[in-house]
Amino acid sequence: DLMNIIIFLVVFGLKFKLRSDVDKIVLRTETQFIQFYPLAWQFGLINCLNSANVMLSFFKTIKYLGKVRALSVLVKTLVIAMNPIFWFLIFFGLVYVGFAIAFLLAFGKDVEDFRDVGTS
Repeated sequence: DLMNIIIFLVVFGLKFKLRSDVDKIVLRTETQFIQFYPLAWQFGLINCLNSANVMLSFFKTIKYLGKVRALSVLVKTLVIAMNPIFWFLIFFGLVYVGFAIAFLLAFGKDVEDFRDVGTS
């Protein structure tokens, strides 16, 4: 609970700083170069922290659903199945990436859909 609040406050502070940095930018002429990379980096950092906060909130939701009597059996089943599901997902991911790399190497030069690992 405390970690969620800390991340939320950090994100709030970063958003406030980003907003003040954007307000400081004054477009004087159309030919003036303005460096937006630091602002974009801050925005990306805010998005990453928000996504971590969402994951923490999801796990907290599962924790508190275990307190509800009607859902406690479901939560206990998910907790027991978590270890085998984790290892299955690791194995599945390795096989998936392996096939993507194999098809990239086999067809990457000829077929545009296999031009890199992400599109394979």
